[in-house]
Amino acid sequence: MRLILLLGLCIPFTVGAQSNCLLRLDKDSIRVYTCTPTKSKFKSIRTTFEVDGTLSELVAMVLDIDHYKAWQYKTISAKVLKKVSDQEVIYYTEVGAPIVTSNRDFVIRLTVHKPPMTKDMIIDAVSIPDYLPPAKNVVRVPYSVAR
Repeated sequence: MRLILLLGLCIPFTVGAQSNCLLRLDKDSIRVYTCTPTKSKFKSIRTTFEVDGTLSELVAMVLDIDHYKAWQYKTISAKVLKKVSDQEVIYYTEVGAPIVTSNRDFVIRLTVHKPPMTKDMIIDAVSIPDYLPPAKNVVRVPYSVAR
């Protein structure tokens, strides 16, 4: 089965009603758009790509926090802080930044939900910046939402 994954990456952007999306990258079946939401002063990023697999395999990959470093762009570290349930975790991640700035870190509440009677999968990643004290020499991202 071929799945099309729509991923909103928000570092520190917001996802909401989007308008005025501009295609910024179209390479190797990955499309990256920047969008201007109607109710926010921050731009959002929308990414779409196809993956071969089942929804179960996708969920397993998304919840496998320990392996994020192997496939997520510029991820330096990622570790589960708390497993809330089989569909929800709280994790910490540090991502590399351009040479002239400090690395960034996040504490994220990640939830996966499959609405009944649909072929959809909803993946939410919302920052909870006060869950841990900030790390030294790293900038804590104060707000991030991805859906």
